[in-house]
Amino acid sequence: MAAWGNLGGLFFLGNLQSCIGNLQSRTYVLDIFTTANNIIGGHMNKDVRFKLARISALHTQQSLATAAGCRESLIARIESGRAKPDRDTAERIALLLKKRPLEIGI
Repeated sequence: MAAWGNLGGLFFLGNLQSCIGNLQSRTYVLDIFTTANNIIGGHMNKDVRFKLARISALHTQQSLATAAGCRESLIARIESGRAKPDRDTAERIALLLKKRPLEIGI
C-alpha cells in the first residue's frame, strides 16, 4: 500500500493500476490528485466537475480534445475557467463524458 503526501489528508492507494486502468501517464495520475485536493472540504466548482468528469471517463486533455474535434488548449482553458465552448462543442464534449453540459459546468 502506497501513502501519498498531504493533499488535505492522507491518501492510501491499494493498487494504483486498478485506479487508472492501463494508462501509464504520470500527468494523468497528478491530475487525479490535483482534482482530489480541490474537492476536499466540499469545494467542487464547475471547473472541478468538468475535470473530474474527464478523469472519470479516462480521458487526458489531448484524448478528449481529439475525440471532440477541438484543440487541447480549449480543454485546458475550460478546466481553468478561462473559456466556455460553443454549444455544439459543449454537446460533443458532454456526450463523450456521458454527462449533460450543465452537470459539468459547460
